[in-house]
Amino acid sequence: MFHGKQDYEAEFQAAALNHPCALFSYEDLEQGKRSMHGEKISGLTVYRGWMMKPGMYRAFYHLLEQKGILLINTPEEYENYHLLPNWFEAIKDETPESIWTNSGKLEDAIRLTRNLLDR
Repeated sequence: MFHGKQDYEAEFQAAALNHPCALFSYEDLEQGKRSMHGEKISGLTVYRGWMMKPGMYRAFYHLLEQKGILLINTPEEYENYHLLPNWFEAIKDETPESIWTNSGKLEDAIRLTRNLLDR
């Protein structure tokens, strides 16, 4: 399953040669519009597209579930592996040094970035 005609049209066409595929508009989904084009798909499905905020993915997951389409990642799995703070500890020895703030304040992000330069 792909989204966005402009971004994924060629990939969609190539994948559709060998697999049942559907294409939808991410922008439409953001605005609450539900449109899907392509073959009728059902069962276990892989989403290929832009990363969604966890709440949007959850809504998308349940919308597809109502149509008999089961995304391979549950909303809980998606949120757990989508957000760095949720998975970083498990692989910190295999990933570059990473920092983040949960404050949502630009000043905090700038302060953390400056501290990186001092190391």
